[in-house]
Amino acid sequence: MQILLVFGGRSVEHEVSIRSAACIYQGLCANKDNVVMCAGIDRSGQWYTQDGHEFFGQINGHHVPEISSRTGEKVWLGRKNNQVILVRENHNIVFTPDIIFPITHGTYGEDGSLQGLFQQLGIPFVGCDVCASACAMDKDITKRLLRDAGIAVAPWKTIHVSEKHEVNYADLTQQFGSKLFVKPSRIGSSIGATLVSDEGELKKAVDFAFRFDNKILVEQCIIGREIEFAVFGNEDVRVSPPGEISPDTAFYTYEDKYISDKATLKVPTKMEKPVQEEGQQLARRAYQALGCEGLARVDFFLVNDKKWIVNEINTLPGFTSISMYPKLWEAAGKPLGVLLEELIILAMERYKCQSGYTVVRNS
Repeated sequence: MQILLVFGGRSVEHEVSIRSAACIYQGLCANKDNVVMCAGIDRSGQWYTQDGHEFFGQINGHHVPEISSRTGEKVWLGRKNNQVILVRENHNIVFTPDIIFPITHGTYGEDGSLQGLFQQLGIPFVGCDVCASACAMDKDITKRLLRDAGIAVAPWKTIHVSEKHEVNYADLTQQFGSKLFVKPSRIGSSIGATLVSDEGELKKAVDFAFRFDNKILVEQCIIGREIEFAVFGNEDVRVSPPGEISPDTAFYTYEDKYISDKATLKVPTKMEKPVQEEGQQLARRAYQALGCEGLARVDFFLVNDKKWIVNEINTLPGFTSISMYPKLWEAAGKPLGVLLEELIILAMERYKCQSGYTVVRNS
């Protein structure tokens, strides 16, 4: 199996993607039958080949290497003679992948952009398709779809940048309570998110969130346990036992998730069996409501140990050494190497299924 591992990208989650890719690379290479080529996308969108062992070996604490011409060779992804190819500037072929494993967190990678490229080229890839990726990336759309499916979400108000001057603290607190979450609609990893409790904080939080997106959400602050489920599968959907996060700060920040390692992760966590089973059922329903395939992580608040509220769905969850998705499956008896191989099998099965569909053409 010739696997193209794609990471980096133009997103503000660029460095997280590199950290995830390092763990995935190690897991894929554990199977000696795999041939793994690494393609890093720099912050401008240019693709470069990378020597995985050398490049990922430079990660050390806060230091993450930069993808550039100094670390790799400039390449493009294209198609020739019914085959997807990775080519140099001189048009020489570098690699002919059988499948692509993208781990490009955030915008231009997790939002359906790359998935659309892969579908257009006609190559199998790990993870959700264009529609599910785009919907899950947009927290506003996710909430609307889940609400229509009868799944509880935190009450919210969507604000477009043209409505910025209309944000009113008194109105929002009357509707949602004294504490509010402000976050960009289409950014992950808690980037741009702020917990506010007074009018001055709200104005700063709104300005901050609009630095990352032209659409933001103001949400009711939900007090409850932060529970996550790892979900896996195409038609046959499986859900892991629950994991729980106890943040070191007021909420689960970017620093907690990827840098400090100070948040407490309970994998799996304890709760009454009927409550756990209800959470797993809701995670499966949420996954299917958005049309997810391959993998996703569904994040909940559990209020008073009985009421489940979906926070968000992540279609390319983190795969770092402290990330919840691989930890949950490892606790369920599926180590990283096995999980990655099964995700590849799911991608190949979906591609084979979709290739059998009839394409209507004008006669």
